Amino acid sequence: MFFIMGISQEEKKLDFDEFTICKCCGKYGHVEVYISYWYFMFFFIPLFKWNKTYFVKMTCCNKIGKLNNEIGRKIEKKEKVSLDLDNIEFIDLEDRNYFNYDKSEEINKSIEDLEFEKKKIEQGKKEKAIEIAKELLDVLPIEVIAQKTGLTIEEIKNLKK
Repeated sequence: MFFIMGISQEEKKLDFDEFTICKCCGKYGHVEVYISYWYFMFFFIPLFKWNKTYFVKMTCCNKIGKLNNEIGRKIEKKEKVSLDLDNIEFIDLEDRNYFNYDKSEEINKSIEDLEFEKKKIEQGKKEKAIEIAKELLDVLPIEVIAQKTGLTIEEIKNLKK
């Protein structure tokens, strides 16, 4: 005897369609609600579902956003719901890592990039100050050069050598 069973993932459009002005592109568009879930089937009959995720899609610009599970369940049960699009963060449909998206990594990377850029700018300022100090060594006293360039007296004395 053969047993036919398996695990699969499915995405289904729910019976919800709201016409609104899109907060992403500013055009009129429809808000569609979808559910994504995993299910176990036995002889092609789905027995149970898990890992349900609800999301909305804007028809005007194809942006998607994750929907609160409580609101998603209400829509799935065909209850009357009005969505507040201002509380939904939208992304491009092409971004396939949306549901595994970890903002903390992106924020940390952005902070690291900013710190790196800041160090580059500071290094550039220091190099420019050293150039100016070299030109002024024969004209002005060391203390005045230090005051004007922001370099220490020791750094300027080292330039004389």
